[in-house]
Amino acid sequence: IIPLAMLLIIFALVIKGALSLNYTWRWSDALVFLFDFNDDNRFSIGPLWSGMVLTLKITAISIVLATLWALILLIMRFSPLWVARQISIFIVFIFRHTPLLVQLYIIYFIIAPLWQWDRMTVAILCLVLYQGVYITEVFRSGFMQIKSGIHESSKLLGFSFLQRLRWIILPEILARVSPALINEWIALIKNSAIVSVIAVYELTATSRELVASTFLVFEIWLIVGFLYWIICTALSILGNTIEKRFAIDK
Repeated sequence: IIPLAMLLIIFALVIKGALSLNYTWRWSDALVFLFDFNDDNRFSIGPLWSGMVLTLKITAISIVLATLWALILLIMRFSPLWVARQISIFIVFIFRHTPLLVQLYIIYFIIAPLWQWDRMTVAILCLVLYQGVYITEVFRSGFMQIKSGIHESSKLLGFSFLQRLRWIILPEILARVSPALINEWIALIKNSAIVSVIAVYELTATSRELVASTFLVFEIWLIVGFLYWIICTALSILGNTIEKRFAIDK
């Protein structure tokens, strides 16, 4: 109830601001960018839906790869090899202490031309590298919460490092950090809007072009905000389900 009330308050403030500017609302013109019917009454999706589909595609791929990248960095961080640990620490240090936009520009303008990468590849790679280091820190905090006796017992049972990680450590970590992990996934969804600066026509880039051509500023950005809210809310519900499942298993 409280989140819904806050949304209504925000919406009311936007309406008040628009009225103070003598803004003329044109919802009928804006909604056709979501969906419309052709002359033969056939349903067709608009550019906003197409942009949202691309946003979902980018974020879905990035979430999977960023989580895998985080696991690789975690394995390196606690590896018996000194070199692997130092490389993991260095990667986390670099990507945590530079803005995502700067990383995006460096990879797109300097590295991507060397390998002929397209915009989609650059967008996913940047999101994976950037968000992956934050997910790694989430995993690391869960790893540090595991009691040392569990590690010692698994060693006595003859498990290798990778076997301990697969069968003992990772389930324990996920049981502890699932809420923080979902938060990082949601952050990745919101950070995906930044890739619009390299002309990847996901939801934000599509919306910006529509606003520039139609001047439907309030309508389009309210629709976009609502679409992002739906995506993040769905992921939050999924996260709560996963959290409850792990709590039961735990």
